[in-house]
Amino acid sequence: MERFWVDVGAGAATIAVFEQGNLVATSTIQIGGEYISNDIAIGLRTQLEIAEKIKLKYGCASVDDSAPDQVFKVTRMGSNVEKEFSQVDLANIIEPRVEEIFQMIRAEVHRLGYGDLAGGYVLTGGTVCMPGILAVAQAELATSVRIAVPDFIGVRDPSYTSGVGIIQFVSKYMKNRNSGFSKKVVTKSTAKKSSDSNKPGFLERVKNFFSEFI
Repeated sequence: MERFWVDVGAGAATIAVFEQGNLVATSTIQIGGEYISNDIAIGLRTQLEIAEKIKLKYGCASVDDSAPDQVFKVTRMGSNVEKEFSQVDLANIIEPRVEEIFQMIRAEVHRLGYGDLAGGYVLTGGTVCMPGILAVAQAELATSVRIAVPDFIGVRDPSYTSGVGIIQFVSKYMKNRNSGFSKKVVTKSTAKKSSDSNKPGFLERVKNFFSEFI
């Protein structure tokens, strides 16, 4: 089935198009979660580092899904006075930028020559962890959308999907590779055993394999 895989990171969103399980096109647009943090910093008149923490703790991408009773205080730049804001105030800053991100993603997909594929969109990346983002994505992309959550080595967080996927792939690769080696092992003589003892062991082969990625 054809579908779009979109990884929305901090500084960019990467789009991958799959048809019948094969990767047929990729593209990257320079917009992501950092833009949301910057909007919060400007809207609340606070430092970017504080804005990032507020986004992670209180952020909500949809005004309709935000809670007016969830409040927080922010020390504004140029003042020692704290001002109170609600999650609704924060969502009013976040939602327009999130809408823009998905509008740009859909526009880029059409630029690549693809319409709305039957498989829809699969979202991953740290930015899509924010509450309310699925509703906004479904509205802007106007097709089926789901968030990919990894389920391997105890990790269930979209921000780690890519990393977990690599670990899972390497794990399967090494198991298959080791299985292939074990089938070929034939002991013919003492000399052969001595020769084999000089070959790197399994752990050493793992180290060598990973060194190829460094």
